[in-house]
Amino acid sequence: MQATLRAKGAADAEGAEARAALTCLAVAKVCAMATMRQLHPLALPGIAGLRGIAEYEPTTALAEVGALAVTLATALRQTHLYMEEILSLFAIVQTNEFLMTGGEAVYHTLSFLNHSCEPNCTIVGTGARGRQLIATRDIRDGEQLFINYNANLTTTLTYAQRRDLCAQRNFQCFCPKCMRQE
Repeated sequence: MQATLRAKGAADAEGAEARAALTCLAVAKVCAMATMRQLHPLALPGIAGLRGIAEYEPTTALAEVGALAVTLATALRQTHLYMEEILSLFAIVQTNEFLMTGGEAVYHTLSFLNHSCEPNCTIVGTGARGRQLIATRDIRDGEQLFINYNANLTTTLTYAQRRDLCAQRNFQCFCPKCMRQE
């Protein structure tokens, strides 16, 4: 497993750049949708209830995100679109994104699901509109629904590796498996 993670190192840099580009496109699309609906981007129905956390290097945020904010505000004639709001949109997209072949998506309802390394649900289907939430076991009335945020990776990782992976996404896992440190 360690060799697999190390081998991905070079590809991760390219993958990170691709994800950053997808996130920029998603933020631009959200801003464009808001302009068409004559709403502020953070007030859009699918975005309004979502929150996100992302860490940014200040110089990168000022230089790159600031330039993007100015470009979007000018292109979309959004005079009240500020860098802080663009950073908020980036954080929302990065925290709530679902990666898929050919892009990423933010699903308002699915974004409210919490993570567990032993989930009771999974998301199936392909494409942006073909996603469905299904139960993987019987669920008691009132029981919280959980998905595994990265089932392809977390099912084979040790507790320490899962903890580090979760930290990269700005959360801690308190599922029974992680509480047992398995």
